[in-house]
Amino acid sequence: PLPKSSIAVNFSRLHIFEDVFRQQLCDIVDRYGVSRKMIEVEITESAFVDQSEKIARWIKEIRDEGFRVAIDDFGSGLSSLSFVKDISVDVLKIDKSLLSRNCEDEKERIVLESIFNFAHRLKLTTVAEGVETREQLGFLRTCGCKVIQGFLFAKPMPEREFARKITGAKLYTEITDL
Repeated sequence: PLPKSSIAVNFSRLHIFEDVFRQQLCDIVDRYGVSRKMIEVEITESAFVDQSEKIARWIKEIRDEGFRVAIDDFGSGLSSLSFVKDISVDVLKIDKSLLSRNCEDEKERIVLESIFNFAHRLKLTTVAEGVETREQLGFLRTCGCKVIQGFLFAKPMPEREFARKITGAKLYTEITDL
């Protein structure tokens, strides 16, 4: 059996205009017997710009059904701390553009530390996207970021290769040894 891991699925802001979206999501997940708390619905930060009230209601409905919700690509555009304050989400996925200077620039480190600090104080799970170097990994660990994704660990791969990797390899040991 495969290890249990949440599944993150990106959705377009256009889905908020579909009256049947929530019910279809529930039906599909229930049909396959997957726990709703194992599904993370991702919506990009840019979706919040012009439809924040509608998205806030949509997110509440999704969370009320038992799904987790993530803001994807946080920091990639016109980040607004007010929507993080006003909208109940579970996960903040930090955009790779905030790591563009390899965490060696003081301003970049201060911005990242501040984001992780406020996210942790709001009890949000943080995910660093696009990690490619050991320097980035080391810095992110000092910020308390426990979920990290990027080419440093693996490039996109076919499903079978992924299944083989997570069932046969001691992935956690490999990551902590970096």
